Amino acid sequence: ARAEEKVNSDFIAARIEQAWSSRQRMGLSGSCRVVFGDADFLPGLVVDRFVDAKDGRSVLSVQFLTLGMERWKEMVLDTLATVLAPDGIYIRNDVPIREKEGLEQWKGPHGKAFRTDLLIQENGLLLHVDVAGGQKTGHFMDQVLNHAAMQRISRGRRMLDCFTHTGGFGLHAAAYGAKKVLGLDISEEAVAQATRNAATNMLTACTFKVANVFDY
Repeated sequence: ARAEEKVNSDFIAARIEQAWSSRQRMGLSGSCRVVFGDADFLPGLVVDRFVDAKDGRSVLSVQFLTLGMERWKEMVLDTLATVLAPDGIYIRNDVPIREKEGLEQWKGPHGKAFRTDLLIQENGLLLHVDVAGGQKTGHFMDQVLNHAAMQRISRGRRMLDCFTHTGGFGLHAAAYGAKKVLGLDISEEAVAQATRNAATNMLTACTFKVANVFDY
């Protein structure tokens, strides 16, 4: 930003539009991270887009992590609704870091309530996501390319996926030919979702267990 530029609604809207244009140029037009906070010159803002592989519904999961970005909340949400035209927006402000900024933790739909469960496609896999549950925005959309990188190292290997959450790295390892995959997470809900994802993709080499990784 130039020193003479004013931070106003046009300024914020332009950066959101730039972020989405950047994702589209990279070929990430479906389920993806739309706004990466500082990397998109929008510190304190995270936006993930989820598109249902069956019915085409699109949902945005949004986090406002700083007081500075919170002050632009309504304008940010209006811009996201205009630029991406989602079927629903879910706010995931249930993160402790907000309290350091003097902000309360909360989560819920923006506007009317809607179904928060989706079946998305990621690197050829079908993954169940609930934007109202799970960690952060419901699924780690910032890891899509890292998950894809498992293709280079997985074939014929025995893999241990620590802190697996809903199975991202482990599922991809199995899909890319791993001989055996064990995923661990302390969250029963996450392990149930990972197990469901393995069954959906018929990845029989995957097993997920509830465990504290540090004690395992």
